[in-house]
Amino acid sequence: MADFQLLTQAVGELDEKKVLAMLNEFVATNPSEEEAQKVVAACQDGMAIVGDLFQEYGRSRRVCSA
Repeated sequence: MADFQLLTQAVGELDEKKVLAMLNEFVATNPSEEEAQKVVAACQDGMAIVGDLFQEYGRSRRVCSA
């Protein structure tokens, strides 16, 4: 897996099918520890996107309910 940016985006969009396909493909390549760490970091970056969007959603709901 060369494109960690696509993995980050897929996680950020909560695209489970795409993420699983990418991770299955990655595992099949018998990755090094360094490559595995990069994949974990890409997933963490994607989850940070999800967290940001969730906070944004929470703020907009509070404004609408005021």
